[in-house]
Amino acid sequence: MRLKVESLRQLVARSRRSQNAWAMRAGISRGHFSELLNGRHPYPSARTRAQILEAFGVEFNELFEIEQARVP
Repeated sequence: MRLKVESLRQLVARSRRSQNAWAMRAGISRGHFSELLNGRHPYPSARTRAQILEAFGVEFNELFEIEQARVP
């Protein structure tokens, strides 16, 4: 499941909270949260996905997409 990086960036930008505050709220290290926002970690673990969804209070499809297997 791939993170919709731009959607996450928009949520953070619309908020009054800092990136660090969101990382703390989600229980994720600041460095890891920064990597998520910068698209360097587009496939977070199930635990990280759950923490992000809980922290932001959004539905799964707002921040994540299930990629289809490519058929040659």
